[in-house]
Amino acid sequence: MKYTADSELLANEETVLQVMTDRLIEIGKFCGMEMNVEKTKVMGNSSNYPPTQILINQKPLENVEYLKYFVSKVTNDANMFTRNQTHNGQGNSSTQQEES
Repeated sequence: MKYTADSELLANEETVLQVMTDRLIEIGKFCGMEMNVEKTKVMGNSSNYPPTQILINQKPLENVEYLKYFVSKVTNDANMFTRNQTHNGQGNSSTQQEES
């Protein structure tokens, strides 16, 4: 069984990201692997721009406002929050109490 999880691709331009995605799919197929379109997400780094349009097998990827990274959340405005933080950077008392 061949399996990989949580790969990230970063690019300055949407066209470059599409080329990188296509290349990753091509290499995966060579190794006998497929990319799950339903589990693959795309996120731009600014909410001021239109959604990023990346395709896999002619199907658009879902645009999201944040991505989970271990116990943190990375948002499309380039902020990162841990499980114990709210958007204003203050601790979330209910979460802190549960972990104590």
